[in-house]
Amino acid sequence: MLLLESKRATLTAEGGQIAFQLDRIRSIITACPIANGNVFQLRGEFWQLSFDGTTKFLKDSVGMGYIARLLREPKRDIPAITLLAARVGIDPLVASGSSGEILDDEAREKYAERYRVLLEDLAEARDNNDLGPIEKLENEMEALTNELASATSLGGRSRQKSDIEKVRQSVSMALSRDIERITKRHETLGRHLDAAINSGLTFRYGPQRETDWLT
Repeated sequence: MLLLESKRATLTAEGGQIAFQLDRIRSIITACPIANGNVFQLRGEFWQLSFDGTTKFLKDSVGMGYIARLLREPKRDIPAITLLAARVGIDPLVASGSSGEILDDEAREKYAERYRVLLEDLAEARDNNDLGPIEKLENEMEALTNELASATSLGGRSRQKSDIEKVRQSVSMALSRDIERITKRHETLGRHLDAAINSGLTFRYGPQRETDWLT
């Protein structure tokens, strides 16, 4: 059952002024029929969050896209670079509803092609256990991380190898912030994500029971 709390409009402080959000949510619902089941999907400015029979809507932010990407591949370790690539729309498994960070077409094409080639070469090297090529390709992936971080305003002017850790920390913080936001709006889903998503050198959505998602 959809719970919009229509009698009590939600007021959100933005830029020192109170912005009324309910009309925008209603327009999204009118334009896009509500999907059934477990849903974590971006609809315009808001994410539809459906879980355990309850649906809520939450305004878009960076960490929401990261969560959606993790839900696409449960029980798989996903590095920060892949989540960042999903955010900017160059990852082949980017969540279908996610708009990603804005890049111009030429830059997006360049990153997407390099990312695809590196992923294919790295998978082949790992299959063949070629340690030399693996190290070289991982260094190239690190360089791509730095470039993407610059393109998405995650870092400063002069970048160093340690920036891959800065990207990991940035992704981890964004995830934590948005899981906390979700918990305040949809407590059951927030608790589920907090228990199921692990952060470390890589990120992983590993629910105890199999959970299918529409993203």
